[in-house]
Amino acid sequence: MQDFPGLPPFPTDVEPINLPILDWGKLLVRDESESESLFAACRDHGIFQLDLKNTETGSMLLEDADRLFSFTKELFEVSLEEKEKYKLSAKTSFGYKGVGKLVIDDEGTPDRNEYFSISKDDIFGITAASATLDIITQNKVLLKSYMTRSHTIVTKILDRLDAKLQLPAGTLASLHRLDMMDRNQTRLLHFAPQPDEDRRISLVPHTDHGSVTVLFNRLGGLQIRSVGKTAVDWSYVRPIPGHAIINLGDVMTKFTHGLLLAREHRVIFAPGLQAERPRYSIAYLARPNNHALVKRLSGGHVIPPLDEGEKEEDICSADWITKRIADHKYGAPKPQEPHVNGSATTS
Repeated sequence: MQDFPGLPPFPTDVEPINLPILDWGKLLVRDESESESLFAACRDHGIFQLDLKNTETGSMLLEDADRLFSFTKELFEVSLEEKEKYKLSAKTSFGYKGVGKLVIDDEGTPDRNEYFSISKDDIFGITAASATLDIITQNKVLLKSYMTRSHTIVTKILDRLDAKLQLPAGTLASLHRLDMMDRNQTRLLHFAPQPDEDRRISLVPHTDHGSVTVLFNRLGGLQIRSVGKTAVDWSYVRPIPGHAIINLGDVMTKFTHGLLLAREHRVIFAPGLQAERPRYSIAYLARPNNHALVKRLSGGHVIPPLDEGEKEEDICSADWITKRIADHKYGAPKPQEPHVNGSATTS
């Protein structure tokens, strides 16, 4: 399998997880077989690789991602003093998070990553622009292009899931409008090489809070937890040139009452010689518009019904995200058990 030019190859003695690989071009033309594969991937895995090559829209997103990798390297070369002027907001999760500012376990072990979360609403001028680093302001055109093209991926995935869930056309996309306020963001992450004698988890095990994440990596380090097992088992994801990693978040599990899976993942040191290089990640985190209710969607017969006597709270997306941030437990992985239909879900 092809590796990324100029970077150490993914080691041959490390067995990565075998994820579904879907074709963006086929999804664009609403290929029925590919749409069925998409639904199965979201139901049974919660994560897949998306081949973006050989289409104009996919190639343009790949070009944006290439430019963003260069931008991300420059961003994290900015002095710590300057970056910390724009610290992460505990409410919105926008801004800069430094190394060791969060913990990875119940013992309080500090994490080993830094990231900058950039608001979609800021970049699109939907809200008044927040103060930020000059380098971000100077690259707003690039960031807007990347977010727009990533959101196209998200809405097409949601469109095909509408059909498979027997929801009215446009149901999911209408809850994720690009021109409305939400907590969508581009998150740029940096993981420095770890010392040989002390290599460990860099980013706490978690599921994403939102709906769909579009992720680009070039080095290993991302690990996925196996589903339906009592023992904790983690496997590396091997990045593939020309592909994005797509994973679902907790909102999609809520919308479908556990039918679609939000897969738990973490980041540790990269395998083999890749561990000696700084690792960068680029993620577009799509969440529902702020007013959208995060609860089981009605319509059709595919989404499992509520249990007898079960009631859901009416909570909007903005409050849901704030609550999930506040409630997030930095410790042991959440259990994932098989769903009644044979797939898996989080609890």
